Amino acid sequence: MDLDNAYLHVFYATLQEREVGARWWMDDESLGYSNLMLIKRGAARMVRNGEEIVAHERDLIFYDNGDRRFSENLTDEKIEIYGINFDYCFPDKAGVYKPTDEKLNLPFRTHIDTKESFNLLCERFDEAIKYAEVKSAKNCFIASNILRDMLKLIVKVAGKTRYKYSDIIRVDKVKEYIGINWNCDISLDEMADVAGVSAAFFSSMFKTQTGKTPVEYLSEVRMGKAVQFLQSGKSVAETAKLLGHSDAAYFSRVFKKIYGCSPKAYKM
Repeated sequence: MDLDNAYLHVFYATLQEREVGARWWMDDESLGYSNLMLIKRGAARMVRNGEEIVAHERDLIFYDNGDRRFSENLTDEKIEIYGINFDYCFPDKAGVYKPTDEKLNLPFRTHIDTKESFNLLCERFDEAIKYAEVKSAKNCFIASNILRDMLKLIVKVAGKTRYKYSDIIRVDKVKEYIGINWNCDISLDEMADVAGVSAAFFSSMFKTQTGKTPVEYLSEVRMGKAVQFLQSGKSVAETAKLLGHSDAAYFSRVFKKIYGCSPKAYKM
């Protein structure tokens, strides 16, 4: 399962709230889509394919397409639940995206064990709701990337990674920012501001998780865009300009450092 290559489509995102004594439930049915929930407050009885749990605050709950699902709140508590409904598919060997039997295979419940990580995750759900509400190609792209980051978080938590969950979320948020603003002049301080930490701490945290410095990662993203431009027929000078490089020679040096050949040789 490669989440980086998965096509994700968010078609609904919400925060549902019920007061003490007010019932919230989801019918016992087989889903035709996938669903990710976060318990913000309260508790709920959740059933997936016969497996029953009581989910509490800080629990992420995942239902996959085709799962049989039933959920209801415990009515002696106020409950708030974030939810995202989405579809996904993976590319076949020819690179074509179409429905397959490949599944995400994520755990039913993932507990986020620190308040800091939980608060950051709530912020990500709030952002997903904002972007999913107003339909546009850009907003769909952003909402899908937010979801991708949260699904990758589940994979890392399930794998008992040594990283702090809050650090994972911060790094993923910066990656998303770079993915949107790759053609802008992004400084290390700006990336650290997005992560909400000092520049020195951010650099160390980023390299620990990715094996690259933030600047190296930014260069790789830009050079990936450069490959797309060169393949589409753009000249070396045009490609350098699109990437924000006024000096085509400098662009060529960075490209060669990453790909082992000059952009001119790459086009041949």
